[in-house]
Amino acid sequence: VVGTVLLRNDASPVAITAANKCVVGVIDVNDGVTCLAASVNAAAPGAGGQVVVSPAAGNSNGVGATAITGAATPGYYTYTSVARDAAGNSSAAITKVIAFNVSTLTPILTTSLYNAPLTGGSQTFSAIGASNFDLWKATYSLTYGAALPGPIVFPAAVINSFNGTQVFSNVAAGITFPSFIRQVELVTSAPAGPLTAAAAAKPTALIGTLLDQANVSSGPITTTIAAGTVTTGVSYVGAAGPQRVNASLISNAATNISNGAGPAAAVNPLSVAINIDAFGPTATFNPPFVSVGLYALVGGNLTQVGSVTTPVTTDDGTAQGRRHRYSITWTPGALFAAGAAQLYAIGVNSVGDALVTALNANITVTNP
Repeated sequence: VVGTVLLRNDASPVAITAANKCVVGVIDVNDGVTCLAASVNAAAPGAGGQVVVSPAAGNSNGVGATAITGAATPGYYTYTSVARDAAGNSSAAITKVIAFNVSTLTPILTTSLYNAPLTGGSQTFSAIGASNFDLWKATYSLTYGAALPGPIVFPAAVINSFNGTQVFSNVAAGITFPSFIRQVELVTSAPAGPLTAAAAAKPTALIGTLLDQANVSSGPITTTIAAGTVTTGVSYVGAAGPQRVNASLISNAATNISNGAGPAAAVNPLSVAINIDAFGPTATFNPPFVSVGLYALVGGNLTQVGSVTTPVTTDDGTAQGRRHRYSITWTPGALFAAGAAQLYAIGVNSVGDALVTALNANITVTNP
């Protein structure tokens, strides 16, 4: 097997030159630039280091994973090789790319700036990121103290794509919440109502984490949110009669769903429709939320797995018979281990007041 490994890194503290970009291979003496293929078999191909073709831990954002030993410079390593027999016949070329960074060279993320007072609607938290290598994404969570079983984790803000034009200095890495949650109330009543909820709680901190394309993390960066900078919300429990929520819950019965992780074929469906129902007075009860998010409690965090803005409304004419149903299709995937899923739904209105359903553990993830 013969091949090359080429290094590319616009931001490396080690300048990438024609001579050292060829990590595995031989520089063509005729032009001093071209990287010619060299043996990548068990014997190390000289000072350039040895390439080991095997499944290895890499950035799942990338194209395959190939372990490279003997190199310590952050960058994108592109491995191209062919196999040749004694008669000179060659296989088709294969190419894989990985992102590599030294774990001690972590990205830097600033704390976030925001405009006070914080209320509902769209709210932006601004932060700046930097790294010695190409950045990938920033993830953020909001904490509400003991009012919730864990921080609310929001979908990542992707900064850059894998193996493209590199971005690494003075980069905007904040987050905008389309429906900022200024307070939460956790439902404590039985499904039949009437509604009761725990005391309302405001956000206490925004926690950000910045990752580079090699999945090296900045670690958690905390921005404290003082209570006085968040407007006080309105309780769902105290709403006027015609618009008072009587019950809010995830209404799914016991269901098995496969994560598809295998290796055996799935014996249960790979997806399930999760129904979040809000009930209130017949004829008068309007949809109480502008958006509803579905969250799974994973590792102590409420991780968003879906969201919806528009309900389907029915009314059976009974006193509390108007139902607004928000439906979200959930496909757990291989990242969710087998066991009872810990699901919560969070509905938020236009001014940032949120109602959180009680725990629903009726959906069991199986493998297969």
